[in-house]
Amino acid sequence: FQPTGHMRFGTYLLGPSYPKHTDQSLDTNGEVTNLSTCNAFQPTGDDNGVSTLISENVDWGNVFVGQYELGDIQYADHFSLGCDNLIYWKESKNFADGCSAHIKGGIYANGQQMALPDQATFLIEGATFRGAVALEANHHCGVGSTGVLCQPTYVLVNCVWEVTSRRWFWFTDTLGTGYGGIFTLSPPECATGNPGGHIFPAGFCSLTSRSYQYLLHHGDGTSCVTAQALGLALRYDGGILCKLPLRALKVFTRGTVSGDLTVEMWSYAGGEATTLKASQLVPHHAIGGPYRQPPKQGFSLPVVPGLDHVYKLSLGKTGIHPSWNIEFSDTVFSNRWGLDKIRLDIQGRSCPQIVHSSHDRRFIWGDTTSYLGPSSLGRGACTSHPDMPSIDCAAVASLKLPQCAQCEQQLEVACAAAQCGEHGRCTARFLGGELPVSKGACVCDPPFTGPRCDMNPCAGEACNGHGFCRGIGDNGWQCECDEGYSGRTCDCLCNADGVPGNPCQVAGAYDVQLCNAGGGCKYLSTEAYEIEQGGTFNELGRVSSGPSANMCVYHNAASCKDKPCIASNDCRIADPCQNGTCPGTWQPVADGTRCVTVVDGVCASGDCISSHVPRVPPTPPFKPPPPDSPPLTPLPEASCADVADEFADGATCLARILYLVTTQGYAREVAESKVASEYPQICGPCHQPPPAAPPTPPVLPSIPSPRARDDEAPTPPALPSIPSPRARDDEAEGDAGDGAADNVTSQVEDDPTLIGLPRPAGITVFATVSVVVCAILALIAIAFLCRVQRLKSQSPELTRSHVPDPYSRGAVREILATKAKAKLPPRFNPETVPNLPAQQLQPMMPAGWEQLTTPEGEPYYHNLVTGKTAWEPPPKLMVSPSYTPRMSAADV
Repeated sequence: FQPTGHMRFGTYLLGPSYPKHTDQSLDTNGEVTNLSTCNAFQPTGDDNGVSTLISENVDWGNVFVGQYELGDIQYADHFSLGCDNLIYWKESKNFADGCSAHIKGGIYANGQQMALPDQATFLIEGATFRGAVALEANHHCGVGSTGVLCQPTYVLVNCVWEVTSRRWFWFTDTLGTGYGGIFTLSPPECATGNPGGHIFPAGFCSLTSRSYQYLLHHGDGTSCVTAQALGLALRYDGGILCKLPLRALKVFTRGTVSGDLTVEMWSYAGGEATTLKASQLVPHHAIGGPYRQPPKQGFSLPVVPGLDHVYKLSLGKTGIHPSWNIEFSDTVFSNRWGLDKIRLDIQGRSCPQIVHSSHDRRFIWGDTTSYLGPSSLGRGACTSHPDMPSIDCAAVASLKLPQCAQCEQQLEVACAAAQCGEHGRCTARFLGGELPVSKGACVCDPPFTGPRCDMNPCAGEACNGHGFCRGIGDNGWQCECDEGYSGRTCDCLCNADGVPGNPCQVAGAYDVQLCNAGGGCKYLSTEAYEIEQGGTFNELGRVSSGPSANMCVYHNAASCKDKPCIASNDCRIADPCQNGTCPGTWQPVADGTRCVTVVDGVCASGDCISSHVPRVPPTPPFKPPPPDSPPLTPLPEASCADVADEFADGATCLARILYLVTTQGYAREVAESKVASEYPQICGPCHQPPPAAPPTPPVLPSIPSPRARDDEAPTPPALPSIPSPRARDDEAEGDAGDGAADNVTSQVEDDPTLIGLPRPAGITVFATVSVVVCAILALIAIAFLCRVQRLKSQSPELTRSHVPDPYSRGAVREILATKAKAKLPPRFNPETVPNLPAQQLQPMMPAGWEQLTTPEGEPYYHNLVTGKTAWEPPPKLMVSPSYTPRMSAADV
């Protein structure tokens, strides 16, 4: 199963991330006023970090998950599935609280590797590793300036190990100075002897690289052995497995260092070193190549803690300089499980009889930006500085996100609806409001499956004792076979030279991959294999016929391997994979079962429906009126007045119409149609049909001209043309009247019989004077009405009886519409409001509304654009206290 994610970066942090105890607070408006609080160390040299976490992130099908440099931040319950780098990490540090794990809980499955960082005792606690997984030590250590001494210690604490890949661990050696890194079980698990063979072979609890051969001579020579000797070289990268715990011993040098460190391991009895068991040269290690950073240099090696032996270290003639730093083990071992102890005899230094893991570490390593500075000189083990303070990790609370009482209550409700049962764990989270919990709220304990973890498709399937069964999808199962075994039930075995283990390529390189029980491999495409078999072949295991008979198919891209079938909601159980594909069929969950796809849902015929949806009665059939009943009056169609107060994109329909009329010169009818066309769902009733064509003027009877009656008579002179009031009105109104005027003028000009008609001069002068007088009287009347209206608007004296019904519209709206021409309300622009928490916002009246009060003290609300009044307030907007509305034509 190959999921698809971002295909590049998933959960990923940029730059060094190391939170600190600063003076940043609400009182300082989030600013750091004392920059010294950002330092990696406190004035005493103790760690100034703040321990926190990233919780419950999911990465699916990405390439990189993680970061370069990060410390004091825990990955808690992280899910990284099908990613190339299930985690990608280069440098870290120990937690400032002295106890926390770097990775806690979560699932890491079916990826190429866990790229783990350098410079820490890196704790992985309670995590599940499943499918194709390999743990890489000190990733990229020595690449550029990455890494320190390339000798981290990875402690696996109560982890679940379901890894099926051929290689489980590997070590990097970029600088060619020897592979580094230690993997070990927690001290309690190591103390039991690991009888069940958890992660490491039975009896073994630690792993390091093959570079440190002196370990093979510890004790009686059986405490540590090579993985090659156990036939597990590939699985453990040819490393050295030990039955005892391993810890790191580091020496940070300064300046130019030449020569190798001589390491001798002696047995110890009677207060002195007695027998030399082994010795080895450890090369000097420096980060940065030709641009080496002097502090990142020194020697490092794995050692077995204990008091029955002593390690002697020497370097040239002078030995280890007193200013250099020596570190053994780590304080997290002391705090969580008790002191680690060792005997050291170091040339040039005076060490106590017993060196323990709580020795001084002040000023040595704060983070990847503050380390090994001048204050660190002469610090560490084998010095007179006091030990580090003891921390009781049992009393240190686990890292948690800030608590939310409402969220916790809603979480309980959500998990109660999920019904994960005794075989599942609820991962539901309250998302706020009415958002439902997403499907897949339950994570099931293997091998249980289903949306409620109440199905066990593996019941009775033992995989022939050569693997384990796990459930996939809603109701499917598959066997995860031991190395060398394949088939639906792990019944087909391939081995090389009688040694269990598949000698062929890792599954996935070709569509179909086969191996032979006696050795030999075969790789085919799906098409070639189908031709060979004479048809479609979707199975794994032993081939019964054809050229590949008796070979084992251990990989087949067309099989049902890793192809879970999951239904669309938690009221359905998808049928398992068949012939390499999900059939798409499902079985319904019992009606009435609670579900989480919708809020407060219950299952009904395979769908999740809300239990609170009231039943809507069906519409009764139409009943015609009795014959003697009066005909029904049809409902009037909506008009522009009915939608005048409706908001369309921040402004009412009427406000938009008035804006076009008053500022753009539109005719009222044209403006209404334009707004209706821009917002048809809201302002559609304002659409105006095109004006009817003007009637055709009647054809005047033809009057013979005097010239036609008497050719000899002279032609009278043409009288000057006086435009009619109609023509002047058309010109004043603009384009709206041009069409009618043109029709009349055209008819007069086209009829030559009308041009020569005599026009009485007295009538013409009287008409002209009348028009002028009427225009003057009209202007006086308009000015008077405007003055009266202005006085009324400045002194509104309304009582409840005067306030119109919220749904009626009177003449006041048409009068107040004139006011909107000069004073249109601003439109709220959310882009001018900064993002503020809800508690810092305040309610604001929507644009175009004002609140008034009657003489009796009752508030009512007035729309400045439409004149509409209402007793109920309009919905208020939440805005910043500093928001000031700006008034402009564009806002309307």
